[in-house]
Amino acid sequence: MRLNDPTTWLQADTEIEIDEHPDLGKVRVKQWLDLHFYRAPGQKVNLILVERMKPMSNGQPFPPLWLAWVGERTLPKRNSLV
Repeated sequence: MRLNDPTTWLQADTEIEIDEHPDLGKVRVKQWLDLHFYRAPGQKVNLILVERMKPMSNGQPFPPLWLAWVGERTLPKRNSLV
């Protein structure tokens, strides 16, 4: 997966959408479990993507927030939560 190229992303293991936060608007969180780095296939990595769906005041989208978790799982594995 190349983080800057959504066409290379696998289907997320978990996806959660928060419909309308008073300050942030709609927020989407995706999680991919048990991935690994190209040069470290034995090291498990979980990726988390946080996206604010509401654009900034100038109309531009907020940049995505990518988080990587190395080690034990962070969230329970579920198909999809809405």
